[in-house]
Amino acid sequence: MQSIYALKILIPVSGIILYIPLIYLLLRYRSRYSQAFYTLVLFMSFNDFYCLCRFTFEAVISLIEFVPDGTIYYISNLLAAFSYYMCMFLNLMIAWNRFSAVFFYTYYENFLFGTKMIIVYYVTAILISASMVVLMFYGGLWFNLEWAQV
Repeated sequence: MQSIYALKILIPVSGIILYIPLIYLLLRYRSRYSQAFYTLVLFMSFNDFYCLCRFTFEAVISLIEFVPDGTIYYISNLLAAFSYYMCMFLNLMIAWNRFSAVFFYTYYENFLFGTKMIIVYYVTAILISASMVVLMFYGGLWFNLEWAQV
């Protein structure tokens, strides 16, 4: 059983180790990687880095058999859901970026993926992800209140 926990720790930690150079290169050489695609990859890397840290934390608390408070665990799950929705939306934006670079190349740099539009896309991803998490929170709160009354 301990080998399963070791794998649950080893896999996210190896992902963290691989993401650190990627994030460093994208931040250090911003002039070389100034296209919108690399900005989206950087945002997605931060998101994935958070997910890997969370998976490592969950594996460690499973290994030491520590049970966190229900509220902390619930908030952690809401943040994981936020990260999941953010990752899916950023994947969609990267696909749209690559599609528009090929088919809409005349409008690509100036209109579709300029600096301001990247900010708009990222804020939209945050707002959509946050709205989904708020819906999950109120749904979970309603479920917990109904459960407590029975």
